[in-house]
Amino acid sequence: MWHMTNSRTCTGFTTLVVKRTLFFGALLLATAAPAEMSETQLHERLMALNPDRAPDRVRPAPVPGLYEVLYGAQVFYITDDGKHLISGGELIDLDNRISLTEVSRAAARAELLEAYGTDKMLVFPAGASRRHAIVVVTDIDCPYCQKFHEHIEELNAAGVEVRYLLYPRAGMESGSYQKSVSVWCSTDRQDALTRAKRLEPVPPKTCANPVAEHIDLVDRINIRSTPSIFLPDGTLVRGYRPPAELLALLGD
Repeated sequence: MWHMTNSRTCTGFTTLVVKRTLFFGALLLATAAPAEMSETQLHERLMALNPDRAPDRVRPAPVPGLYEVLYGAQVFYITDDGKHLISGGELIDLDNRISLTEVSRAAARAELLEAYGTDKMLVFPAGASRRHAIVVVTDIDCPYCQKFHEHIEELNAAGVEVRYLLYPRAGMESGSYQKSVSVWCSTDRQDALTRAKRLEPVPPKTCANPVAEHIDLVDRINIRSTPSIFLPDGTLVRGYRPPAELLALLGD
């Protein structure tokens, strides 16, 4: 049997228990529900981790507790307490069976391409019959890029404008890069590109050109393969597609 003979001792013990309970309860709450950071704080947190490159955008993700982080068209997720980063995964809407990550990527691609504009792209216009415009990342020495270009007149006739970004995959010290510059600096760029893709010689030329900008833009979009085709909404179509298949993707 327990005997409490000293009321002061009993009161002191009770007070100590209450204080300890409050302390550990507060600690558990702090652990279970860490402080949520603002978009600005998360941006600063990411900058502290990677000072060489600021995120282009930090915004709430479709899932509570997560924020979406965009570097160009690369998508990451960070928890709202700034403690955990999700890299390389896909956020899937199970009800609609779509990748919300790819939706964000496509929107970012379309935004980057729209901001760059067409003045410094190598354009094969569809003229008055234009119904669609696509952007194609191309390498002059890529066999499937050459195959795609064989259909350029057919695509133009079907109302598809083709806007090329020149992307020599071998790098800026390569012969492919020099060919790209020579094509851009030619008096008739469309004809020069067509001849180059037919493996015909193109007279070497130099001038102020956007080829390095094309490489940088494609890198920001996070694409390394050619041909890569972007539909108007930023949807990525990888690799060669014959005209009929491409027109079907465009909704024709």
